[in-house]
Amino acid sequence: MRIWLFAPVAFLLVNGCTSRANFDAAERASETFHQQILAEQYDAIYENTTMVFKAATSRGTCVGLCERINRLMGTCEAARMTYKGFLNTSQGSFIDLNFTRSCANGRLEEQFGWQIIDGKAVLNRFNANNPLLLTE
Repeated sequence: MRIWLFAPVAFLLVNGCTSRANFDAAERASETFHQQILAEQYDAIYENTTMVFKAATSRGTCVGLCERINRLMGTCEAARMTYKGFLNTSQGSFIDLNFTRSCANGRLEEQFGWQIIDGKAVLNRFNANNPLLLTE
């Protein structure tokens, strides 16, 4: 009987530690993304994306969006996390992180979808929202 009681507790402890490590990896990857946008390292951003992302978004589209964010939003302050969630499926572990950034030309809302692959957060989805991004 002790084995059966121990097994669920052990699973929860291991799964909780894994989830925390996955969140940490996604938070670090989000910070790296913001640093790369600031440094105009757009190709490096595209290189750290999943095959699903690459199938849906060309390098040119990704680079264009990153350039547009830099050009139209101006200098942005540090990102403030507004949401985080996770999903473990048979296809892998996925972390969602949402951020708000105060920028020179308004507030930027960002939604990141990270997939954890071999302990590393790889960009699976990204969305940036501000009416200025629809101009030009």
